[in-house]
Order: sequence, then structure tokens, then C-alpha cells
Amino acid sequence: MISSVFSISAAYAAAPNSPNNPSPDGNPTTTSIPIAWDAPVGGDAPDGYLIEGALEVPGNPPTFGSFQTLVADTGDVTSYTITGLNAGDYYQLRVTAFNGDGSSSPSLVFTAGTAFAAGHDFSDEQQDFAKYQHLEKQYNR
Repeated sequence: MISSVFSISAAYAAAPNSPNNPSPDGNPTTTSIPIAWDAPVGGDAPDGYLIEGALEVPGNPPTFGSFQTLVADTGDVTSYTITGLNAGDYYQLRVTAFNGDGSSSPSLVFTAGTAFAAGHDFSDEQQDFAKYQHLEKQYNR
């Protein structure tokens, strides 16, 4: 009688958890927005991050379009400056962690915008810092 004893150790692949505390990080320019976030807690380590943005619909605030990829892979960092944007644009932003095993759920949504171009005429506009507070509360529960 021949018997063999062997052991199989299970190795479970795991995608990272969602990034935490995403927010603007510094002063935007007319074409860029610096952001930062905390690395996921638990789960496997991310290899990189995906940044998505939903652009505010011009003339129809606070309505935003669909999320589009702004940066496909930041690498293994927890801050990044999104570039190539247009002056005066306002976004809902979110960050997703990923590794070879998959992607996390997106982070909480936060809002940020680019600076207006020099010479922008504000004469017929009213700045209202409170107009998006209901969105901040909705997405940062």
C-alpha cells in the first residue's frame, strides 16, 4: 500500500480596499488640480491608483456629467496633480486603488476645481461657498 501525504496551502488573491480621505491638496492652477488621499487600510497593497472626474455641466450647477478617467495609473503614490484640465472647470473626483488581482471600490467623492483664467469677468456672477455643502454631506457620510 502506497500512501502519500501532501499539503496544499491556499493563497488567496485580493484586490486592495478603497483609498481613504481623498481631498484637494494645495492650490489649483488654470490647468491642474493637486489632490491627495490615504492608502487603503487592510486588503492587499495597491500597485497604483485610478483618478476619475465628473465635470460640472456648464450653466446647470450642481449637475455633473458621468465619471471619466482623468488619470489611468498614478503609480504607487498617495498624492497626484491632475493636469491637462480647462480653466474654471469644477469636478466631482474619486480615486480607486488597484493591483494585479483587481480594483477596489471608488473612494468617497469630493469636489475641486481649476482656477479661472486671468481676466475672467466675474461681474455677472455671485460666488456662493455654501452651494455645494449638501453634496459634501451626501458623499462624505
